[in-house]
Amino acid sequence: MLVIYGAPAVGKTTLATYLHNTFNLTVMELDDEIKRENNGVWPEPAEYRNREITPKVLKRVAMLDKGIFLTSGLNAAFVQTVRNNNGKVVLLHLSEEHLRARNSKRNRETGHDVYDQIQQNLKDQARLKTEVGFDYVIDANQTTEEIAAKVLNIVKMSKIYV
Repeated sequence: MLVIYGAPAVGKTTLATYLHNTFNLTVMELDDEIKRENNGVWPEPAEYRNREITPKVLKRVAMLDKGIFLTSGLNAAFVQTVRNNNGKVVLLHLSEEHLRARNSKRNRETGHDVYDQIQQNLKDQARLKTEVGFDYVIDANQTTEEIAAKVLNIVKMSKIYV
């Protein structure tokens, strides 16, 4: 399993779509898996989703030995389980300035503002970097094709089945 972690607006969905459509890879995203776990419905309220559904999804996904999982939510236990199953964890990194710019654009286009989630994710990234570290860091300020090439190289080097 290759886990790609990054803040909201970093480009995870764009990357997932590209990897699946171009290379026919098994790609999962946290939000899709949360809906799947909750019978196809986005679980509300957030407290229920975060307390009940998300931990189940992370536990299930961490045990998989095949695929690429993209997420904006991680914890140290999940990272350790992935590594215990010979997986790797990649940080898809973008500066706070670039994340703010992407969020502003998304907000203008869709009315969806994730600024608070970005701030929390950046704090989580710093904590996880200290607690468990990341196996690889990819600069997300590149084209989707360049990022995908780096992901595929990590898959090849790490002998991860996707």
